[in-house]
Amino acid sequence: MNEGDAIQAAIATAGVVFGCFTIYISFTFAYLVTAYFVGIKLTRFQAIAASGLYVVAAGFMALVMIAWTEALFAITDRTSTALDAVGLIQRGYWIETFSILLGAGLLISLYFMWDVRRQGIERSL
Repeated sequence: MNEGDAIQAAIATAGVVFGCFTIYISFTFAYLVTAYFVGIKLTRFQAIAASGLYVVAAGFMALVMIAWTEALFAITDRTSTALDAVGLIQRGYWIETFSILLGAGLLISLYFMWDVRRQGIERSL
């Protein structure tokens, strides 16, 4: 793979990563809005179903994002390009950071739903 091909592949791969992140954020925002506005009105089954669907959908996007980030680094590691001079594109701790942030986002969102439902139950007592 020559330098131009490697740069084009890296750009396309980064686009997939950003697309996955956008979808992850969309799923998370939709889940948080649902939790905030109707979380207390949901039955236990509905809350569990919504939470399960959220974990599967957002979790899948997080995994795909991490996998494509690995692919990006495989491309940039294999071929020497002008991108080697860009510090932010280097491997560093991107995978670990993404894993922690996206996983924490999932857990915090689930806690938010639980907290909204718990506070609503306490207020109704």
